[in-house]
Amino acid sequence: MKLLIILLATAAAVSAQWPAPKAPVVPEADGYVEIPNAAAAPMKNSTYRAVFDATRRAEKPTALLRR
Repeated sequence: MKLLIILLATAAAVSAQWPAPKAPVVPEADGYVEIPNAAAAPMKNSTYRAVFDATRRAEKPTALLRR
């Protein structure tokens, strides 16, 4: 019985529908999905930084650089 409950709970979690990824600032970029009740959600008051490799370029100015 315990195994059946675990299987049903796992099936329900796997079948949950996530919203489509969104990239509001750069539409060509890979999007993100907000995860409700995430253990480590981003904070609005924090500043997040990214490191860019500016030594390579994409084939077109409108294209993104892929690894």
